[in-house]
Amino acid sequence: MKKLILQPGNFTPKLWLLFHAGLVSAFLIAAAAGVRYSIDTSLFDILPSFHTLRSAADADKALSERTGRIFSVLCSSDDFAAAKDGAEKVYTSVKDDSAFESVSLYFDNEMISRTADFIYEHRYQLLDAPAIAQISSDAGAKQFAQNALASAFSAFTVSPLDHLDSDPFMLTEYGIKKFISKAASSGTAISVKDSVLAMQKEGKWYVLLRGSLSEEGAALTNKSSGIRKIYTACSAAEHDNSAIRYIYSGIPFHSYESSSSAQREISIISTVSMIAVIVILIYIFRSLEPVFFSICAIIISLVLGLCTTLLLFHSIHILTFVFGTTLIGTCFDYSVHFFINWKTNLHLSDGNEIRSHLFRGLTISLISTEICYAVLMAAPFTLLRQVGVFCFTGILSTYLTTVCLYPRLKLPAVRYSAEIDPFLNKLKLPAVTATKKFRSWFLAVAAVCAAIIFIPFHKNIRIDNNISTLYTMKGHLLSDEKQAASILNYGSSGWDYIVKGTTEEDVLEKEFQLTRKLDNLMKDSPGSSYLALTQFIPPVSMQEKSYAAAGKLIALAPQQYQALGFSGSLSDDLNQAYQRQALLRLLPDNDMPDSIKQMMSQLWIGNIGKNWYTAVIPLHVHNETEFRSLAADSSSIFFINKTKDISTQLDTLSRIMLLLLVLSYAGIIVLLRMFYPPKTTLFIACIPAFVMMVTLSVLAVCDIPLGFFSITGIILIFGLGLDYIIYTVENSRKIPSKSTTVAIAVSFITTALSFGALALSTFAPVHIFGITVFAGLSAAYICAIFSVI
Repeated sequence: MKKLILQPGNFTPKLWLLFHAGLVSAFLIAAAAGVRYSIDTSLFDILPSFHTLRSAADADKALSERTGRIFSVLCSSDDFAAAKDGAEKVYTSVKDDSAFESVSLYFDNEMISRTADFIYEHRYQLLDAPAIAQISSDAGAKQFAQNALASAFSAFTVSPLDHLDSDPFMLTEYGIKKFISKAASSGTAISVKDSVLAMQKEGKWYVLLRGSLSEEGAALTNKSSGIRKIYTACSAAEHDNSAIRYIYSGIPFHSYESSSSAQREISIISTVSMIAVIVILIYIFRSLEPVFFSICAIIISLVLGLCTTLLLFHSIHILTFVFGTTLIGTCFDYSVHFFINWKTNLHLSDGNEIRSHLFRGLTISLISTEICYAVLMAAPFTLLRQVGVFCFTGILSTYLTTVCLYPRLKLPAVRYSAEIDPFLNKLKLPAVTATKKFRSWFLAVAAVCAAIIFIPFHKNIRIDNNISTLYTMKGHLLSDEKQAASILNYGSSGWDYIVKGTTEEDVLEKEFQLTRKLDNLMKDSPGSSYLALTQFIPPVSMQEKSYAAAGKLIALAPQQYQALGFSGSLSDDLNQAYQRQALLRLLPDNDMPDSIKQMMSQLWIGNIGKNWYTAVIPLHVHNETEFRSLAADSSSIFFINKTKDISTQLDTLSRIMLLLLVLSYAGIIVLLRMFYPPKTTLFIACIPAFVMMVTLSVLAVCDIPLGFFSITGIILIFGLGLDYIIYTVENSRKIPSKSTTVAIAVSFITTALSFGALALSTFAPVHIFGITVFAGLSAAYICAIFSVI
């Protein structure tokens, strides 16, 4: 195809207005219709789902959202009273705040009483397997009754004796002791002291405050942030008493730190990039007018990219903004090419001639770049799809601004030739000054050097995605987590099971069968345990067995009442109460006291779609293979090792991205063939080989594997880097103009500043992305200035 189907004259301000007004109107209409938009700030929201079964992925996401809001704060001091007082001050400050779904400090008589009332109500359904086995025999039932008498006449009972006349066998006492025992043995070494959970270790007392953030409080970057309020309350308490110190543990603290860091980096990267580009443009143009219009174009593109992303996804991750800052440099390219010619190309007499002069090159550049962003939109990864949509829309916006609006600007009163301008004339670029033979040799030598550098480091090039490198604990949070782990002794392995059932009863039954297998697996592993919902709410089959076993005790009621000093007539009342509970069943969605709800919060997932889900968490275990095997033959049990499974899935997705890279490369070759003869197309298509060699050499030397973010950067290099070659080729088709040469140089500088700034980020994905694209763009620019066509 020798001519463009789209003609420059078709690009009018009306087209620009229709495109921008249409997208913004759609965004506003959706908002007015009730669509809620949000900004995701959690580090863990950028991770892709790794289960092929959508239902399991949804269940894991729901569980992660819930457990991702749970936090712990330990107040420490040499004196128990001081530690308790410090914990109470924080508790009082935050307990009624809407940023918190729940906050608990006290394990007092009131909490025990509420728990006892609940267990009393379901006492016939909550006997565990050892009690059921004991009561099933006559001798065992009598022994159980004798043990109940011993508890009733002892000096201390855990539960109040208010219901002794209707619970002569102390089933409530038995149930609450089992509850406390299971809670204590399933995740913490802390015990109750003076109505709070506390522990003394190495001469210091630690008092535990636990809680969960609300949806509002989990918005980690606004004034409603629950973590910010905790920090404020703790700082005030430490100021009042320097003898106390707070230890923070939980995902919310790390999410807050990582998102806060991301925000700071976004501000710094955007500000530094923008200021640097503005200074360069002011120096080149000697005028504020091009800078003003360029900045306006950038702001419009960023706003339109934001609106479009929110319109399609209803939310946008904070990292999309980090990657979106690359628009600053990329979109400036179009403005730079226009305004360099607007200021210095004396052969062009108005804006329309400038547009016609640039139109072909800008359009080919746009399409090649948008092909790469379109590939990102096809990636099976929400974050990359958001980046693709954000940048695709933003770049298209700036392109339309350049070809629709800029031509309406009047040429400046004072223009000068790029060939005679003192500053521009200093740019003795090889593409202008060097001989064709020298440029050919330079590219050949550069390619050999890249290969020589690559060879000794080639083993560093591998597909590898380790999500543990995405965020590294450091500073006070690292020391706090280590100290909290030694105190709480939680013992989480980072693994868990998700159990699926068709009903609440079904999922409890399947979980219970899994726990029986875990019991067998752990019997030879002292200290190992697990957290499971059925430890607190037995499956219906067990509740039925419990109820039947309790019937053996009812027959012993007359003797039991007599031993307790009650009237024997209460036996009939007890029997009638027992009969009334024949159909009573306890399920996870029943109303329960806070003490049980807290234990359930990280275990009960609930209803998603047509199924119900629970989670089982192994503790103090090490052999993953054995535990993974328990789920191997079941379609209802999913073993999850997030760190390993997500890394493995990212490896798979990286291979998919490499395939998309090949497709984008093929698409760009097809595009080039539409506009150029075979020889030119072949030359331009060979440039990515050199760019790839240089990029891989840099990654190999830096020991950066081919992961999801580096491959993403490589994909963008193909679109962005070829722009320089295309502009150079387009310039060579006409009378070579130094205006174009300078525009390419300034374009590279502004884009390199944007991506180079990302390379300075401390957040691994952003850092890797920045290094990759910066290295590739630098290689592409070298190819452009030493082009031999």
